[in-house]
Amino acid sequence: MIDMKGEELILLIDSMITTNILSRKMDDWGISVDFNSINLKKSFYAQLDDFTRYQYHKKASRILEEKFSAENRENRDELIYHMTNSGRCDEAIDYLIIASEEVAKKGLIKQAIQFLQQGYGYFPNNNVCSKKTDICLKLGDLYYKVDESDKALEYYSAAMRNAEKMEDKMRLADSHIKMVKLFYRLNDVRASLEHSIMAKRLIREIGYRKGMLELILALSQLMIYRRKYNSYMRIIETVLRSIDENDKYYWAMLKAVCGRILAKKNHFDEALKCLEESIEVLESLEEYEGLIHALNTIGTIYSDYYYDIEKATECFEKNLSICQRTNNLSFMAFSYNNLAEMHREKDKFKESLEYYSKALEMTSKNHNKYLEVMIYMNQALVYMELEDYKKCLKYMEKTRVMLDNSKDLGEAAQYYNIYKAIFFYNIGYFQKSIAYAQKSVDMCISWGTEADAEALYIINLCNAKLYKGYDYEKLSGFTKELFNNRKYKLGRKACHSFAELFAEEGKFDETKAFLALSDEYSKVISTRHLESEHEYLSAIVCSENERRDKLQIITASGKTIESNEIKWKVYKSLGLELYDQGEYYEALKSFITSMNALRMLVEGVPDEYKVKFLLSHRRYIVKEKLLNLAQKITGKEGILYGTPLLSGEIKDMKKRIEEYFDYRKFKDIIQKDNGDSINKSIDLDKGILGKFLADLLDRINNLGLNAEENIDILIEMLMDLTQAKNAFLAIIDDDNNIKMLSSRIKSENSAFYKYTMDQARQKNESIIITDAFDYKNKTKDNIIPKDICAVFCIPVTWARHDEDSVKDRRKYKETNQISGYIYLDTDTIINNFTQETCKLCEAVSKILHVLIENYNLKMISGIDKLTKLYTRKYFEMVLQNEIYINSSIEGEFSLIMMDIDKFKQVNDRFGHQRGDEILQKVAAIVLDNVRKSDICARYGGEEFIILLPRTGSEGAYRLAEKIRRKVEKSKLLGYHKNVTISLGIATYPTHSSWMRDLIDKADQALYHSKENGRNKSTVFDINMIRTVKRVDKLAGIISGNMVEDQRNIETMIEMLELQRNDKLSLEEKLNEFLGKIVELSEADMGYIFILDENKKTIKEIFRKNINKKNADSIPYNDQILQKTIDSMSGEYFIDWTGNAPIDPVTGMPNWQSKMLIPIIHGDRLYGVLYLSVELRNKEFDANIYNYGTRLCEIITPIFYSEKMDR
Repeated sequence: MIDMKGEELILLIDSMITTNILSRKMDDWGISVDFNSINLKKSFYAQLDDFTRYQYHKKASRILEEKFSAENRENRDELIYHMTNSGRCDEAIDYLIIASEEVAKKGLIKQAIQFLQQGYGYFPNNNVCSKKTDICLKLGDLYYKVDESDKALEYYSAAMRNAEKMEDKMRLADSHIKMVKLFYRLNDVRASLEHSIMAKRLIREIGYRKGMLELILALSQLMIYRRKYNSYMRIIETVLRSIDENDKYYWAMLKAVCGRILAKKNHFDEALKCLEESIEVLESLEEYEGLIHALNTIGTIYSDYYYDIEKATECFEKNLSICQRTNNLSFMAFSYNNLAEMHREKDKFKESLEYYSKALEMTSKNHNKYLEVMIYMNQALVYMELEDYKKCLKYMEKTRVMLDNSKDLGEAAQYYNIYKAIFFYNIGYFQKSIAYAQKSVDMCISWGTEADAEALYIINLCNAKLYKGYDYEKLSGFTKELFNNRKYKLGRKACHSFAELFAEEGKFDETKAFLALSDEYSKVISTRHLESEHEYLSAIVCSENERRDKLQIITASGKTIESNEIKWKVYKSLGLELYDQGEYYEALKSFITSMNALRMLVEGVPDEYKVKFLLSHRRYIVKEKLLNLAQKITGKEGILYGTPLLSGEIKDMKKRIEEYFDYRKFKDIIQKDNGDSINKSIDLDKGILGKFLADLLDRINNLGLNAEENIDILIEMLMDLTQAKNAFLAIIDDDNNIKMLSSRIKSENSAFYKYTMDQARQKNESIIITDAFDYKNKTKDNIIPKDICAVFCIPVTWARHDEDSVKDRRKYKETNQISGYIYLDTDTIINNFTQETCKLCEAVSKILHVLIENYNLKMISGIDKLTKLYTRKYFEMVLQNEIYINSSIEGEFSLIMMDIDKFKQVNDRFGHQRGDEILQKVAAIVLDNVRKSDICARYGGEEFIILLPRTGSEGAYRLAEKIRRKVEKSKLLGYHKNVTISLGIATYPTHSSWMRDLIDKADQALYHSKENGRNKSTVFDINMIRTVKRVDKLAGIISGNMVEDQRNIETMIEMLELQRNDKLSLEEKLNEFLGKIVELSEADMGYIFILDENKKTIKEIFRKNINKKNADSIPYNDQILQKTIDSMSGEYFIDWTGNAPIDPVTGMPNWQSKMLIPIIHGDRLYGVLYLSVELRNKEFDANIYNYGTRLCEIITPIFYSEKMDR
């Protein structure tokens, strides 16, 4: 563009850079220069006349177009800028369309939209053309994809107007087809159908075959939604017969629709075949839109028909990954909802609710009413399972409002009736329940589909409750049919419900039959709730003596009954057994515990349903038994006022419920009794104190070196003492976050935990609540969760004992430093939370303070701050100790060394901050999958190492593979390429008995994984022994010995300075380098062979170790030198073939340890470093080799930056 010679131009640019007018910048494509000041740049540009500007822009656009085309650049911003300013707008638009398509494929939808909007802006307002219409359609598609329906409608409408003006019937048909899908999403079925009719008329008019195929696909969701299965299936089958080989996309998409329809008709095997055929083609075409629908249907088939929850989850996770990668927000919500369903099926309700929340967040953007309604109902069902009927009703009410205000939402209304039926059955309104269930059945029949199994289950239960319909054959046949139809969870649930009905009637043979049927399918579906139900029901059908034993096993200390519905029944049944055997006080305790479980259950019921809830399902029996038993114990009728029944207005309900569940007078009966058996579980007597102290001394004597394990031991001891359900020891870290050092939490109440710790901190004393019910009544404090009956929160402090603190103890009590908090709570009324047990806990807290201090010291000295794993130095200290222990007991352990694959690329592309996040996440995955006894450390930059005590190679390999798969599936870079890891395994003593050698073997196995494709685990094999390359880049450089490490680093700096020293010749530099490396490696002698371009030796440099002047001078082994030159790879080994000198004393050869390292840059071999030492004095190892390699890499530039002094 400038009429000037290259040299003159360079001089001019350099002078302008020197004067700060221009600045030089480096990017991926090379060096560019630009004005330092934007104002100066604008000033120069403004001084150019229009024609000159036009000419410059035109010339620039031509040059850049050629350059960008040759270099295949993706970023065409500069080219487009010059094109639009030189009258080449039409071509600029083409480039913008191409750029949009390229970034859209990568899931960068927002950026794709920006490109198209830029192109759209180049058209004059009154311009009407095909290209403008195409851009409108593309913009509509992109906005549809990110669920911005209003914007999509705006651009589809613009496309329609343009096509009408141009009388372009093909594009007009395309616009109507787009509207079909959009209005269906907006739940406007009528508008969707209207556009389909207009599209169909246009398609027939112009014979637009592609348009017809697109319309059939666009109508798929609408037709399935309207349950037009048979008529739509006939259309698809006809079209499929007419499709040729070139229409792979349409064949696969229509096959997927076939699969979805067949699944709706319960023809699952056929559906699966169609979908799998479709997926194979769609994956090859990378057509993710159709692939997402097909995968979703397959996941649904596996979950609903085959009941393969793991396989279904795999499909839904794959779908979510595709949605994230392609930025498909609309289907992302479906994926989250489906994953929530899978977790709900496994009774993982916390995870389920998290996924539902994410799904709701997505639906708020895409306004999918059907999905939103389904999520609300699913949340309601989860809260029903969690026995929180208040929240359940809240979400059911949201569902009702949406159903009332929306047009036909299809299956949603049918599911609403089922869930409402379940709700009313649990509350006790059996007539209402059966009515809602029957509505669901009637809807299914009207659609020509099978009645919903859950609705039929509820109808059977309600009939039994209302009309005593205990027809064993009928109910047994129904449950077997459920299992035959693979409704395994519902089948087991039905078995338990029907078993309980017969047990209440004393028909234990029928009860046992249902339990045996349930047991048959426990291998297919087993959750904690199902097994808890089964265990309770199995206990109550036992003979009298065995029944009591089984029930006491269920209620044993340390076992938790998570469901209050099961808990009240268990303790009620145990109370009845104890009562029949004359153990009235023990029976009273059981009834009180049962009553408390009922109280917690009732707290989750809406006020208007509380009375009915208590009066149904025989829940009222507990209060009746308590009153009768209390009168029997005291011998006085009327000593306890109160009725087992409830009455009054809803506004008085809270007071009535509190009176109904006030157990204090019953508890007073226990505490007034003089029998030893009662005091043992209420007050701390001398026997318990003595046992506790003996146990404490025994545990202190057995404390080990691991502070966390020691803390665990003492916390478990305090749990046993107090009969606690939840316990933890927490500290406050440097970021003021709570960190659990020991956690035994079975029910999460994190907000309350923080509150109690804050109260303990403010008061600087223990929080002691021995009776939460009494505490609430006195203080009106409702912060305590309903499932907590007693709580301790004890600050772990240390007391000062200097002269000042002794003089004023009160002052120093207030300023005692808190190092942590002991937290204990229980959900049972009968417990050992007393003032006395709290004092014992406070005494133990002094020991725990010392353990916390030890832990903090270990954290400071031995924990990597970024990953929270151990440091290399700490790990090697533990490893050395493990070798010592196992050498004396002839035990075994394994090492797993792992490295993040292509981590440098992650840092280069996403930045070091993202790289640090990846390191943290990988470290977290490692910690989540190892045992407490395993030691995990960060061994280098992106390298980790794990010590597995008492583990052989097979066990280590299984763990390595588990971690590898978890990392790969975690999608640590989101929709970008997966982060993977490679792992190497070595086992003591199988592979080595020496620490350094064992680490080397694990590292060699890791290198083998890297060399064989990465993302795999490898156990060390003897054939790897000659592998000299290392993944551990710090091997031989960082050892943990500060003096040695400092020397190594200083040497590397010296070599760097030597390389940059312009005053020395090449030979002088190499001579000095060789002398240094011979000294550091403790070699007897060394050579550097300098090679020409043909790999011929043109010069050799020789040095002996100045500290080993008496060492034999032996010639180098020409064969192994030539091998290194030919292969361009180094090695270290014992040279058994060379001319070793004879030892005059022993008469044996002095065999030599040799090490050869090629000096390479790019593809060019410049030289070879050759070191030799007598084997009797030293043997080269992987650490020395790695360090020597790094030094050679530092010195290599001197070969190609300087001319050789020949």
